[in-house]
Amino acid sequence: MRRIWLCGLLCLTGLARAATPLSLAQAVQTALGENPVIAGADAEVEATRATLAQVRGAGRLQAALDAGYTVLQDPMNLDTPPITLNLGPLGSKTVTIPAIPLAKSSMWRATLSAQALLYSGDRIPAGMAQAQAGVEALQARAQSVRREVAYGVVQAYLSAVLAARVAAVADEAYATVTAHAAEAERLLQAGMIPGYEVTRAKTEVANQDRRRLDAHTQAELALATLAELLGRGDADFTLTTPLDGTHPDAEPPPLPVAWQASTDRQALEAKDRVYRAAVREAWASLHPYIAVIATTELYRDDLPLTTPDGYLALVAHLPLTDGGVARAKAAEQQALRAENRDALRQTRDVMQLHLRQDTLALTNARKALETADQGVALAQESLRLATRRFAVGAGTGVEQMDALLALSVANTQVAQARYAYDLAYYGMKKEQGTLLAVLTAEGAHHE
Repeated sequence: MRRIWLCGLLCLTGLARAATPLSLAQAVQTALGENPVIAGADAEVEATRATLAQVRGAGRLQAALDAGYTVLQDPMNLDTPPITLNLGPLGSKTVTIPAIPLAKSSMWRATLSAQALLYSGDRIPAGMAQAQAGVEALQARAQSVRREVAYGVVQAYLSAVLAARVAAVADEAYATVTAHAAEAERLLQAGMIPGYEVTRAKTEVANQDRRRLDAHTQAELALATLAELLGRGDADFTLTTPLDGTHPDAEPPPLPVAWQASTDRQALEAKDRVYRAAVREAWASLHPYIAVIATTELYRDDLPLTTPDGYLALVAHLPLTDGGVARAKAAEQQALRAENRDALRQTRDVMQLHLRQDTLALTNARKALETADQGVALAQESLRLATRRFAVGAGTGVEQMDALLALSVANTQVAQARYAYDLAYYGMKKEQGTLLAVLTAEGAHHE
């Protein structure tokens, strides 16, 4: 019974540690959902959107209710001196007028007030334009951050797939040379080959074993790097998206098309609108503004006699001079706008360079893939002939060993060429601004 329980526990442990299938699209979506840099960029957008709401609210009707209870230790009274009346034959009489209280010793007071801005002197429109352009700039920047994170995941994923493929080729080569060494040992015992060929075979087995271990180490490191990038450092993945090398739409777009879709361009152009609106806002501080203010007292019976029940006022404010502050702020924003225009031109030049690099990389990868495929075919044929010659005694084991290693190298070169092709393709899509859409479509297709 104890043995059955232990076997069951081991089975459950094996299931718990089973590798999780992970496609390229799933890896990118995982990173986009959990990356703190993306979360920070989205938080900036929300903060700026809140600023826009604040500016919009400043131009709307505002109302307030103020209430309080006051106790006066020495209430104010209206004191009138005694009045002497001349009554003629009846003589005169002095009349004393009692003091008239102007306020109660304790009183409630509640005031309802409202204020509406009739004319802001372009302050509100300029502030709203600045905040709105800031939201658009940060939204575009957040998309650029998503694109950069996605491409980083693509690089890590493809590197891990390549490393796994190289490790698999190394395992195949190791198994092949091990079998060849065993065959050479048998032929030596039969007296058909010299001992040198057995020694060479065993030496190559040791060398290939070292290459195999190195390849597996690199594969584990590449997979760990990908897992760490996804925030799943303790997870074990099985990568399900192979190296392709045959994307049908792997033609770089013209620069105007890519530039029009660029989120970097959208962010910089929105920043230009921010600076333009900031210049407007700076000069608007010198413009007059007009507001209407109305108040009414809700506890009229408790009010002092000298306090009005309410009033309606039209208030105008006309700035005369600010000591040059507005001019300095406008000049600052103009300088920032000029700097932003330079950044826009530089971004376009960098995009043109990257598109050129992607074009050359795709061309080189295509040619390398064709050459690698031909190299595999040639290595397979060479191995077939060497194996046949060795079997009939017309060739040596060294020739067969060399053919085996040449096939291993050719298979590795095919994987490397596909990796270079895929990386150049996704890099081109990143510059074009369509990387996320391409990955989403590929994920839906595989599903």
